[in-house]
Amino acid sequence: MKKKASVYGERPLGKIDVEYTIPKLSKPKMREWESGGKRDTEVGKLDFEGFLSPLVLMRYAKYMHKHRKMKDGSYRDSDNWQKGFGSLSEHFKVCMKSLFHHFMDMWMAHRGHESRDGMEDAICGLLFNAMGYLHRILECKLENCGDIDDLKKIPGSRIGELENNAKNTM
Repeated sequence: MKKKASVYGERPLGKIDVEYTIPKLSKPKMREWESGGKRDTEVGKLDFEGFLSPLVLMRYAKYMHKHRKMKDGSYRDSDNWQKGFGSLSEHFKVCMKSLFHHFMDMWMAHRGHESRDGMEDAICGLLFNAMGYLHRILECKLENCGDIDDLKKIPGSRIGELENNAKNTM
């Protein structure tokens, strides 16, 4: 298997399947402008500009930057979170527990009660932990981690059952 060097060491190159349907066209249509410019259609392509909100991403980036500062006054790298938090099962537990703390803050703010950091930071904390959790799942799929089964060992986890159900419905 080919490997790619990164700041995290050598990593095997893999592929994440992006599942989305592409309508079958008898003839791929081209868009053509009076200037002579031509482009293929956008049919079947992921629409990041439509799926994401620049307002949300800007607010999230500000949240992440605020939390880069460490107690000694130095700043951790912006992608430090991608290194994970311990073993795979420990990483998932850390993300899940923190996600619930932020969820409780969001819920408290939603109900009009005082929360630790307010609604926006609570939502950003939820996003951070959800992305950290998903990042490790996808990274493990890319690297064919032998310890992806650790997910199934987490008390109360239904990951294996959910994966089997998903495979059976395809």
